[in-house]
Order: sequence, then C-alpha cells, then structure tokens
Amino acid sequence: MKTKMLWRFKFVVVAALIMVWLGGCSGEENTKNNQGAQSNQSGEQNNHGDNVATTGEPDELTIYAYNDGIGLNDGAIKYIEEKTNTKLNITTGIGEEMESKLNVMLASGDIPDIIQYQTDETELKYAGSGILLPLNEYFDKAPQLEASRSEEVWQAMTHADGNIYTVGIQTPSVHFVTMYRKDWLDKLKLEVPTTIDEYYAVADAVSNGDPDGNGKKDTYAFGASGELGRYFDHVFGAFGVLPDYWMERDGRIVNGTVQPEAKEALLFLNKMYENGLIDPEFITDDGNRNKNKFKAGVYGAQANFIWVFDSNNLNNYYTPFKEANPNGEWIEGPVLKGPGTESVGMRMLSQRGWLKTSITKDSKNIDAALRLLDWLASEEGNRFVNYGLEGEHYQVDEKGIIKKTVEVEEAKKYGIDKFVLAKSVSFDTATPRFLEVKDFTEKNALSEPADGILVPEIGKFGKDLKAYTNTEYLKMIVGEMDIDKEFDKFVQEWNDRGGKEFTDALNAAYQERK
Repeated sequence: MKTKMLWRFKFVVVAALIMVWLGGCSGEENTKNNQGAQSNQSGEQNNHGDNVATTGEPDELTIYAYNDGIGLNDGAIKYIEEKTNTKLNITTGIGEEMESKLNVMLASGDIPDIIQYQTDETELKYAGSGILLPLNEYFDKAPQLEASRSEEVWQAMTHADGNIYTVGIQTPSVHFVTMYRKDWLDKLKLEVPTTIDEYYAVADAVSNGDPDGNGKKDTYAFGASGELGRYFDHVFGAFGVLPDYWMERDGRIVNGTVQPEAKEALLFLNKMYENGLIDPEFITDDGNRNKNKFKAGVYGAQANFIWVFDSNNLNNYYTPFKEANPNGEWIEGPVLKGPGTESVGMRMLSQRGWLKTSITKDSKNIDAALRLLDWLASEEGNRFVNYGLEGEHYQVDEKGIIKKTVEVEEAKKYGIDKFVLAKSVSFDTATPRFLEVKDFTEKNALSEPADGILVPEIGKFGKDLKAYTNTEYLKMIVGEMDIDKEFDKFVQEWNDRGGKEFTDALNAAYQERK
C-alpha cells in the first residue's frame, strides 16, 4: 500500500511539472532536419490521430523547464517516455533564476533540446540570435500543434520575419476579479461597493472593524506579492488606467504608468496604506506568502484570482480557504467608478501566453521533441497533464463531465491543482459559479492594443522600465516619495530611460498593423 501511494504521489507531481513546462504546446514528427534519427523511429497512427513512434530505441531529450516546487519522479516520467518513445532528462529553474540559469547554460554551449522561459524580451533575444526553431515551418508535419491555437493567437506569436518560435501557456484571458468577503459585509452591514469612495469605506471597515471577531488588528483590504501587478488593478482601474499596461487614447498607444490619472490612483493608495488598509508586508511578501494569507482569511476587499470561486479547486484557493474559514464566502464586485473618469476593468493576459516553450534549432532530436509536444497536445496527453490518469485521479460520467476522484487531503499532498496549467486551462471540472465569475470579469476587462507587437525596444527597455516603475510606485504608495512633487519627475525619467522611444516604436508598428 505504501509503495502504491508513493507511486501515486510521484506520478502526480511529475505530471504537474510536465504540464507546466510544456504549457500545452503540441508538435508532430519532424522529417525535415532530423532524417538521421528515422532509423530508430517507426511511426504508427493511433486512435488519437497523432503520429507516435512506438518502436525502436527511445530518443533522448534534454529539457530546461519551469518548476514551481514540483518534484521529479521516475514513475510518471516512464509513463510519458513510453507514450512518446523518449528518454527525458529534465533540469528546472524558477523565478528570477530561471532565465539567468538558462543564459549560463546557453553561453556554455550546453543547449537543451527544449527550453522554457517567461518574457518577450528573452524570446526576442533568443530568436534574434538564431537559437530557436521556427515552429511554423513544421506545421505541415505537426497538425495538432497548429490546431492547438487559433489563427488570432498564432498571429500574435508571429515575429517580424514571419516566423513563430514559441508556444505559450494559454489560460483564461483574465485571471483576476474584484472580490469581497460577503460574510464580512453582512456582519458589518455593508453592500458591495460600486464607486471608489464606497470601496474606501468597505476597505476601512474590513481592515479596522474586526470582521473576524478575534479582537486583533489582523485583517486588511488586500495585500500583494512585492510588485504592483494585478493586485492593484481594481484601484487604478477606477481612475481609468492600469500601470505597466498599454492603452489606446485618441488613436495612439500610451502606457498607463505615466498618465495623469495614475497619479490620482497613487494618492488614493497612499491614503489607504497610511490608514492601515493595505497589508504593510505586501512589499516583502512573495506569491506563496500572499496566497497563504488569503487562505488564512486575512483579506476582505481585493483583486485576486478567479479560481477562488471554483469549489473544485482543491489545493490552491477554494478548499484551503474554506477549511480555514468555514463560514467565509466571496462575492464578485463590479468595476469601481472613479471621480469623473471613465473606469476600466482588469487587464487581459497576452494571447502569447505567460510561459513560453521552444525547441532549439540545433537540437539533434527535433523529431522526438515535436513528437513529445504532439502527444501532449493529443486528447490523451492533454487529459493526462490536466487531470492525471482516468480511474486513478478522475472519472468521466455519462454526460462526459470529468469528476476528480482524489480526496482533498491527498490533493494537498500531491499538488493536483497544478494540473490546470496545461496546453490550455481546461474547465471540464469547473463549477457553474466559477464560469459565471469568469464570464463576468472577461466582459469587463480592458484589452491591450499592443498585444502581439514585438519590437526590438521590448528587449532594450522593457525589463528596466518595469523594474523602475515598480520601485518608484512602491515608494509613492508607502510615503517614501511625495507624489505631488515627484510624480512629474518620475514621468520624465521613465521617458528618458527609454519609455518614449519604446512608445514611439510600438505606435509605428501599431499603425502598420492596422
């Protein structure tokens, strides 16, 4: 029994890892650049329509992948290897070390067959240096790869040279929604706010009105994870801008970071911070710590992940929160109306995906790399990376609905909800309530007109401008900078550091694309 349970644990964590690093890319056997490998590969068509080599010696693949604390395991790897006739050697990285570690590997000539990275800047650099395989040249040999994304998405992935070098993880177009602890609102006799002033009153009440009834000052409207990101979008959006986000005004693309309305939003956030409505540890908290505080019931009026509303979300949000807060209940709220400005909703995620997977051009196993991606894009492979094995981790009812069969405690141990980040996030197990909230936030979201426009200035200025904005904005929020005196200087510096050149380049490309 212990052996079986251990194997199940190992199986799931590796399935989750494979899910994340491949992010739902798909591929097919490539006969263009790897004719020599055909002697050990005899493909045969299976009932999923993918061309899988099932005989001959397995092809060895080296992979550099994203790993969010998920372990590797022989049992699951063997399962995938058997399905794809491969031998997988996986190295992982995470966070800021991910791309620096990859850069060292590439500089030393130790180039994996498949690599994963996070930013457009990195993609442009690698594509420009000739490291990446142009995937579009293999679409005729990889129909499942081509079919795994819409024409619109592939257009967003296309570089100026006409090539597509990567496939990104596809998730809902909007991850965040403004939400409130309904049980706290009921206790405090408050309604869901519709304006920014009403929001401040609710934020003050959930922060200073002891809504959890423990007699301590230990609750806040919201926190964050060390950077602006989406945790502040509900406030900035009320003033008509989103920081570090491109918007269209009068036919021209501008960055919300340096718009006059951003100053007003920063003044509002500074007021919230000074009055104890924002968790003071938000600057030093990382993603896991912020998530743990959410689970513990620290926050009550925030922007956070839509997964909060999915009762089938066993590990990350819904179930852990309910276990710690049995009477806790969340309710979504509308886009907040600001003071005389046209409000905007949550930012939309790029169609390009948040985590990118590429095959390297000089790989000696291009056929095998495409074959591996192809299987993961098949119905069988996609089910595997989303849910595990049928009968072991899920069942399909008579209506074709997938039901998770792993108990909550087992899910915690296994990390099963990591399965949702696959070829595309599957909603086969999502609850109607979750889908309702998902549709609600997507309808009110703000699209980014610059999405899919890849200009060299992204690599030259993008990372530095983002870091500079984050540092200076945080100083303004916590009162280390006088916003009234310093904001205009910040805008000038942002432009001088490449912001103006970046903006001009995007606009030139945007006009050409129209």
